[in-house]
Amino acid sequence: MKGSPWTILIVFVTLALLLPAVGIGFEDAAQEQQIEGESITLAVNETVPLEHAEDVTDNQSITVTDSSGTELVNGEDYEFDGEGIVTLTEGLDGEGVTVDYVIETQTEDTQDVGQLLSIFDSWIVGLTLFVVVGAIWAMTSISRGGGY
Repeated sequence: MKGSPWTILIVFVTLALLLPAVGIGFEDAAQEQQIEGESITLAVNETVPLEHAEDVTDNQSITVTDSSGTELVNGEDYEFDGEGIVTLTEGLDGEGVTVDYVIETQTEDTQDVGQLLSIFDSWIVGLTLFVVVGAIWAMTSISRGGGY
């Protein structure tokens, strides 16, 4: 069984580095999705929440259109505050509008795999350190004539 402790050491170090990295990759994996035609009623200087506001990553993707089909101007007529649309123009108070925007979202499967792999983030590092120390101890005792 010559070299066996080294094999175990390499396997555990590889797992310790690979599993958390894969878990992080799944946690960050997202797909763009277009939300179209979400209806809201504007209120001056109040935030009107969007259904998926927390998933908006690029507020330049937001398009607000009033009932006559006129596109409102971001920064003049309204602004996005991270939670929803804040109306800046008095004449739009109570106006029904439709909002189109792009969100980044994960599928349920991606979320599940990311959560499963995140379990390995903490304990695999401790386990690997334990195995590395044990392997080094075993190899040094073998080289000094001891054994296990």
